[in-house]
Amino acid sequence: MNLWQTTLVVFIPVLLLAQIYFWVDENGVKHYSSTPPPEEAKVEDYKEKETASPEELEQERKALEEAIAEQEKQRSAGRFPRIVMYSTRESNTCQIARNFFKQNRIPYKDYHIEESEEYYQKFQALGGEGVPFILVGEKKVKGWNEEMVRFLLGLD
Repeated sequence: MNLWQTTLVVFIPVLLLAQIYFWVDENGVKHYSSTPPPEEAKVEDYKEKETASPEELEQERKALEEAIAEQEKQRSAGRFPRIVMYSTRESNTCQIARNFFKQNRIPYKDYHIEESEEYYQKFQALGGEGVPFILVGEKKVKGWNEEMVRFLLGLD
């Protein structure tokens, strides 16, 4: 395991302990943040979530170790795992993810959840709460996290 991989295994679980705030503004836009909504924001729906229990952290650590092993296997085979992205057409963050895949010539499937009830149902069944929601093989990436996607794809 190289230094980058070791760093991820050690620090990703720590990040999962952060508070996550979710709110829907007056325009119906969903926001996810590590800080609560601004006081002047007109909020229609608000939730504060603890993101991980000790058991979940241990599962995440094991999942990262498995991802490292899978990454090495994929890298040695010279191919990428199957990538599926659940997205919306209007999301700037989803567009950033699309640009990343295109610029790096990485094949992926892009399912627009606002255009298909079937895609939306799959997205929810997988635990999707926000977009983009990306599957790299069996691993889930909630939101756009380029470092994690690069790691899962073996693009150091």
